[in-house]
Amino acid sequence: MRLVIAKKLRFPHAAANHIQAVNMASAFAACGVETEIYPAMRRGTGQTLAEHLSDDYAVDLPPALRLRTIPFRGPTLYDAFFHARLASALRIPNAVFLAREPKPAAALLRMASIFGKKIRLFLELHDITHDELLCHVLQHPCGIVCVHSEILHTVRKKFGYNGPAFVAPAGYNPNVFHSASTDINRRQHFTIGYFGSITPAKGVGHLLDMMLHLPETFRLALIGGVTWPDMNDFRRRVECVPLWQERIILTGRVAPSHVGETLAGVDASIVPASSDASFYSQIKITESLGCGLPIILPPVRSTTEALIPGTHCVVSAGLSGQHLAAAVLELATGPDAPARLAAMREANAALAPDFTWQARARGILDFMHDTMRTPAHICPARTFHCAGPSPAQPPQAKQ
Repeated sequence: MRLVIAKKLRFPHAAANHIQAVNMASAFAACGVETEIYPAMRRGTGQTLAEHLSDDYAVDLPPALRLRTIPFRGPTLYDAFFHARLASALRIPNAVFLAREPKPAAALLRMASIFGKKIRLFLELHDITHDELLCHVLQHPCGIVCVHSEILHTVRKKFGYNGPAFVAPAGYNPNVFHSASTDINRRQHFTIGYFGSITPAKGVGHLLDMMLHLPETFRLALIGGVTWPDMNDFRRRVECVPLWQERIILTGRVAPSHVGETLAGVDASIVPASSDASFYSQIKITESLGCGLPIILPPVRSTTEALIPGTHCVVSAGLSGQHLAAAVLELATGPDAPARLAAMREANAALAPDFTWQARARGILDFMHDTMRTPAHICPARTFHCAGPSPAQPPQAKQ
């Protein structure tokens, strides 16, 4: 089996989904599966890209990983070369394709139809986009991989998909996120850590509001670059926090390979959601598990199902800063708080190995092998079309 990851990738790039895709390709290769990706490198060669991934993101590069780099000379040329590589891969007898979005999946189906090839195609869904294309693609895959059960529920209910499916939460890189020994009893302050872009779109405004409802012994470490739309508004909100110079820690952008080291200085991780819960970063949960940190979560349904409130995390009663502050106090105060925090650290460190990228890859590979055992699961070539109802009229479930 040769696994081809059908996703456009450009480096250097700050987008998290690019580095996540490379981490998954590395994990598949570490499981012994020959794996190909077709990334673009804006400056330098394939060797430059390998060094960038290894040095800046701590990505392992197993021998089975094929980085078939495409020099970047503009998006149009890269698009042409990327699709040419996919067309060439269709001739590989044992090729299996994993498309991380509907667009490359649809392109593969169209090329398979043109060349009269059969294709073994799996689709990975991180959110629901391009409804009409997705409706078409869901008629063809061997199976789908969803990052949480809410997406699978939507795909089955809205698009009538009734084929094989596998729920695999986002993983983490243990080279970056790993447990650090700490003695919280010696600390005079309790530090809550958030890592990622500092922007209200990701719920960080709720964290600043949270600090208004916490005692002065609590600090907030914001690990990442500030991308607030109005910097004056950001400055005002920070300065509203009593003793903000001591209680609000702004690290600025931290190199991705060093985020885990920075988190070693915090006592608990917090993963906020945007005000309407339209944005929620599931991957921050697994990365916090990797660090063995107690976790504070909002009441969002797409959290990792394996987490048990009270054992691995505390869940706030709402999304607001006041609700988050109450959850923090529930976790970090009271005579039994040190024992509670120590037990949560131990539980999360024990659970973390199940959520590495490599553990995720093993689960997906098992799902692929199980699904493809029957020859009928090989997708026949069909003429490409954008059939199906409009997004306003989702298709009925197949009978």
